[in-house]
Amino acid sequence: MGTFEDIYAVKTPINIKDIFNTCKEFGKKVLVFGRAGIGKSTFCRYVSHQWAKNALWPEYNLVVLISLRSLTENRYPPLPSGKSYSLVDIVAKECFSRDLSEKDKSLLKGLLNKSIVLWLLDGYDEIAQNVPSHLHRVFEQLLNTSHHIVTSRPYFNTLSRSVRAEIVGFTDENISKYVEVFVNQLRDKFLNALFEGEKVLKFLRVNPRIWGIAHIPVNLELICSIWSGTDWSETTNLTMTALYEDMTVWLCRRYLASKGTSIQITNMKLSDQQQHNFTKRITPKVMRNIRCSSQTYSDALHTRDPSQIYSDALHIGILKSFDNGPTGTQIELDKNHYFVHLSFQEFFAARHLVQLLNSTTRDKAIQFIKTHKYDKRLQLVFIFASGLLIPSEDKQSVDTFWDTIYGDPHDLVGIRHMQLVTVFLDETQCGSEVPHRRQSISLLLNWIRFPITQNNFKLQETTAMTIKSCSKIQNLPEVQNELASFLNTAAKEQKSRIAIFIGRLNITDPHNQLLESFLLQLEYNDANIREAVCKSLENMGEKAAKRQVTDRLVVALGDQDWQLRLSASSTLEAIGENPKTRD
Repeated sequence: MGTFEDIYAVKTPINIKDIFNTCKEFGKKVLVFGRAGIGKSTFCRYVSHQWAKNALWPEYNLVVLISLRSLTENRYPPLPSGKSYSLVDIVAKECFSRDLSEKDKSLLKGLLNKSIVLWLLDGYDEIAQNVPSHLHRVFEQLLNTSHHIVTSRPYFNTLSRSVRAEIVGFTDENISKYVEVFVNQLRDKFLNALFEGEKVLKFLRVNPRIWGIAHIPVNLELICSIWSGTDWSETTNLTMTALYEDMTVWLCRRYLASKGTSIQITNMKLSDQQQHNFTKRITPKVMRNIRCSSQTYSDALHTRDPSQIYSDALHIGILKSFDNGPTGTQIELDKNHYFVHLSFQEFFAARHLVQLLNSTTRDKAIQFIKTHKYDKRLQLVFIFASGLLIPSEDKQSVDTFWDTIYGDPHDLVGIRHMQLVTVFLDETQCGSEVPHRRQSISLLLNWIRFPITQNNFKLQETTAMTIKSCSKIQNLPEVQNELASFLNTAAKEQKSRIAIFIGRLNITDPHNQLLESFLLQLEYNDANIREAVCKSLENMGEKAAKRQVTDRLVVALGDQDWQLRLSASSTLEAIGENPKTRD
């Protein structure tokens, strides 16, 4: 899961009602991209609701919403030879709460044939690699309808549509507003809701990867919900793995509390056996399912002895059933289920992968890692796995994971490999015990130097965004010392590029050697270098407000160069009026 910067590029906002305006060919076909949980399904439901209210696209006689992930073999078993499913069969099953009679189906068929129908096909990426063979024909019929909107995650798509749109989720302003509304609703819990909201936002911003996923509405809702019972304000480095552990525990606690079950909490971990049983039952066969990008986990909930199945797993809030009928019976266990959010699927897939590495089937896990380590759709699985392995006492599993990541095959260029090991190392909090730690840091530093010396802006941007998505690695002394050395020894024409690059990183703890290197560059009689250094210090904000920095900037206010005076003034204003005095 990339940070939100991955999806915020130069794009043109568009009103939903105008989405078809650029369609030139016959029929209206639009492909809507969006990361997991960003709101693609909500978008489809919103469109359906607005059409039903006559507020959107009145030219359509009918709007049909189909969740493509429901096209599974369990839900649509193979028919006798010579028979196949039709669009009428799909609509009858997905859009009606009761079975239709043959007469009703005949009326429905006539309506679909005679009407101008808009099809909303939600979740192409979740089914495209796993369409049952007997459903291929009807799946192609859906994709060949004259008027449709298809939603998909961007990392897996083979469709070609001339009109493409993207749902980008919350903006920074949306996050601030959501947090404000959320804490205001809990005024009875927080004495100062405004102050509490500021604490939440500060926590999010100092954890870049958490800040990135907070742009996904469902994630922000869970984070705020957990915050109401957990004070993370003093936590400066919360990993994705720890966050999802906490979210899982929170959902377990909420469910058990609703049942009146007495539980004990120690360090935000359930000591109750039910959490262990839940995670044990939910993870089997996950890897097979995630390889084919399916969210259906009915297999994962079945064992040879049905009496061993824990129905709690179905009600805890992480799984949902395709069938919205009554729950709580043995029939419920036979339904198809999917994770409420794909990131939970990937979290539990990572847990299962870690279990395989510590079992007699270790070779399966190794082969899976080798085959899929560069698949962007599965990156979050491996990030979670790297985080889950660190607390493990099984050193062999940790070594095997990292040796496999560093082993063959490698990507041809090398930058994808650098991105992987950088985010994996950051997820481990860069502990000294992490295998290949020094090699990973050296690889990153090489990819910092190379694009700058080659003046390749695109590679600089890619490397900077990788580092910026991390919370720990850019604050390591060895990394900052190397950056300082690079800045000091670089050719004059490269110094401004290096300073600009460093300024784009999310450095929350600038070390003295790096700051001294910045100040040394102010001695150059070069406006570009001086301006770049001041801008980088300005981007660091109050984190750069140390005595030697402010003293040098004050001196710069009297320089003959008016551009330097202006830059120094702007930097002093940004880093604050109360500089830190510690050396």
